[in-house]
Amino acid sequence: MPGHVTAHARPQCHFTLTPFVLISFFLFFPKPAVKSQANNDACPVLRPPPLIYNSTAPFATDFTDKTQTLTFLHENYGRLYTNKVRACRRTDHLLYNTSLEGAGLSTDARGLRIVQDNIGGSVCDRNSKIATGHLLTKFYIQGGRIDLTARIGYGPEAGPGYQSEDSFSCFGLYIHDTVSQYGYRNEASMCVSSHDPTTVRMGVWNGSPADREEAKQVNVKRDLSQAFYTYSIEWGPTRVRFWLDDFLLWDMPGMSFCAGAKAAEVDKAMRNGGKGGARLPYEPMSIRIILRPLGVAYRGTSYMDVTRFAYSPLPLLKETERGSSDFLVSSPAGKKRRVEGWWWCVYGGMTLVWWCMSMWVMWVGTCI
Repeated sequence: MPGHVTAHARPQCHFTLTPFVLISFFLFFPKPAVKSQANNDACPVLRPPPLIYNSTAPFATDFTDKTQTLTFLHENYGRLYTNKVRACRRTDHLLYNTSLEGAGLSTDARGLRIVQDNIGGSVCDRNSKIATGHLLTKFYIQGGRIDLTARIGYGPEAGPGYQSEDSFSCFGLYIHDTVSQYGYRNEASMCVSSHDPTTVRMGVWNGSPADREEAKQVNVKRDLSQAFYTYSIEWGPTRVRFWLDDFLLWDMPGMSFCAGAKAAEVDKAMRNGGKGGARLPYEPMSIRIILRPLGVAYRGTSYMDVTRFAYSPLPLLKETERGSSDFLVSSPAGKKRRVEGWWWCVYGGMTLVWWCMSMWVMWVGTCI
């Protein structure tokens, strides 16, 4: 009617939780995690397992009594071929109950000296010019902690610093693919190169067709060839940890199982939100103490001195136990942790903004 003003009803705004629930589901609902295949059913068994250490008793030796040492350890003999470098493993290059004084170090300690030189290398391989010593356990172990107190490869005839000309000192756990029940290599090791004696190189091989390695290097800002340090590895079903003088260098979480031909698919799932860490070694491994050459040509005598080896099948330490040390550690992992911290802050902030915008859009949409 003329002159009549029609009153329009105010828009009714109805709030609904349905879109909010859907958005929250996709944002926060955890992605399906990769479950540990404890029975390793993805990998067919190719051969019987190796000899397992089935005792709960720990073992330790100071290498002054050869007979006692060899109740647990074995002197390896034969050709050594690593990274296209040939050498000969000889039992006469393992010297027990030897004075470890000299080469810039004053000590009354006695123990094992592993010698790497050019004497007798051709016995194993006519193309080898280098001979060295090599120890491994008589048994294979399934988890626990191993410790080695050693002065890693150094050169007794070298210059004032007594650095080795060309050696690689390693301590760790290992099973070769020809011994593995499933035909895949497993390994967890700590090594120091004479080319960079301030850096500890750690690696974990998880047994797959691709022979994939998870690796990390930590520079401890001191020459490890000039004194004795204790190198330790802890191996359990959900993590592998590496220590230097009880200072935690690397804590690698994960799960122990054989993925076989599906390794690449499983790794992708674990890294893309599965929150399972990485695949870890999953079958028994032997413990090895190694001094090997880095180059084909002989460059000079190298020693690796050891005062203590120990194995304990006891449970691992608590996750929060880190130990203390005066090492000035320079580690890519520290930067990684900081980056991850910033990422979670950014992710949380973006999620909050997204939530606020979604709520506003839903409110406005219901008012139209």
